[in-house]
Amino acid sequence: MLPAIFRLATRWHFSQLTPGDAVVKYGFAIGKATADIAAGAQVHSHNLATALSGTIAYHYAGCQAQPLQFPAGLPTEFQGYRRANGKVGTRNELWIINTVGCVNRAAMRVAELARKEFAQLLDLPNIDGIHGLTHPFGCSQLGDDLSNTRELLAGLIQHPNAGAVLILGLGCENNQLAKLLQASPDVDQQRIRAFNAQQVEDEF
Repeated sequence: MLPAIFRLATRWHFSQLTPGDAVVKYGFAIGKATADIAAGAQVHSHNLATALSGTIAYHYAGCQAQPLQFPAGLPTEFQGYRRANGKVGTRNELWIINTVGCVNRAAMRVAELARKEFAQLLDLPNIDGIHGLTHPFGCSQLGDDLSNTRELLAGLIQHPNAGAVLILGLGCENNQLAKLLQASPDVDQQRIRAFNAQQVEDEF
């Protein structure tokens, strides 16, 4: 004997179905019964057939959006920072980027100390900030996982909003510092400094 709550649920959700009746789920017909279906019985491929028929053909017609129309008189230039590779940034920041999550705290600490040590620089109109951009990846990654992490970090290293980049590695990670630098060929080498924490006495 089922508990009352299950008997109520059965009576509420199911009713006797005969072949051809619509089977409704969440308010939508999902197919038609192919056999008698008693209240509470299982509904599956053995007693249910799809109500769809034929093949639906799709055709991509391309983007039909109209070209953007800009009001006359808008400025054609903006205040920015032109980099050696021709890219232009809207900010001029120092970024500390780590190769692996194992040195997240060290990277954040370097950024904190740099903000204190060079506080007078942050008062200048052309210095917009010092930031540690940390992440939890790069340690034991392999294959596409490692490649995707390396490509993402290489994109940050080459970003024109970074006036300078300090890359902080650990030394034993799969995302090796040398390989990351090779993945950043479009960057101005004068804007980059890098080291592995395991190869120096003091990161700070």
